Amino acid sequence: MSDAHILSIKNLVVEFPQHKKSPLVTVDGVSLEIGPGQVLGLVGESGSGKTMMAMSTLGLIPAPGRVVSGSVMLNGADLLQKSEPELRMIRGRDVGIIFQDPLSSLNPVRPIGSLLIQSVMLRGNYSKKEAAERATEMLDAVGIVNAKERIHSFPHEFSGGQRQRIMIALAAINAPPLIVADEPTTALDATIQNQVLELLKSRIGNNALFLITHDLRVAADVCDRISVMRKGKIVESGTADDILNSPQ
Repeated sequence: MSDAHILSIKNLVVEFPQHKKSPLVTVDGVSLEIGPGQVLGLVGESGSGKTMMAMSTLGLIPAPGRVVSGSVMLNGADLLQKSEPELRMIRGRDVGIIFQDPLSSLNPVRPIGSLLIQSVMLRGNYSKKEAAERATEMLDAVGIVNAKERIHSFPHEFSGGQRQRIMIALAAINAPPLIVADEPTTALDATIQNQVLELLKSRIGNNALFLITHDLRVAADVCDRISVMRKGKIVESGTADDILNSPQ
């Protein structure tokens, strides 16, 4: 696979042991690539393995699941060979993560600004004042009105669409080469969905977005390429136009 790809996954296999049964294979020999400035959509029905695919690239597979074989190369470095402390630094710095339920992903007892500030300070040589300024700038960039004041607000004080914007700010604040978004618009109404998708696209630049969704309309709006997953396998890949207009 080419070094020009930001994310290059090859022959990835993920399984979960079962009592007195053969292991349950949730990701079965999957290979994917995403290049600079590209948006790759991974679509499929519920239970097809999309989320396990995303979590495996970040070292976040819930126990007792495990990666059996394959490689996950991020800018030439295999994430599967990294220790947990190394992965904690990579998450947020080299890979931004957007989960589908921002209310459960954000800490309910901490102001949203503290999460943004902590992320900046952990992954860069910034003072707290500089990190706070960066956090305010990002909140403003994702459309949070009165960002300087709202930085002290708690997650429950925002609407669902605003919380998803905060998650995008948190994922993008360190300008990581790759953003992984797992069903980022599922809980939002159609108007807010469109706003969030436009915002996501605007934050990519020369980086890459790996978008996991069951919604073909969302994939059509955002993605350059689409891969279709079923029962843990990629059953079809191609340009968004090919997949949507001439599916095989």
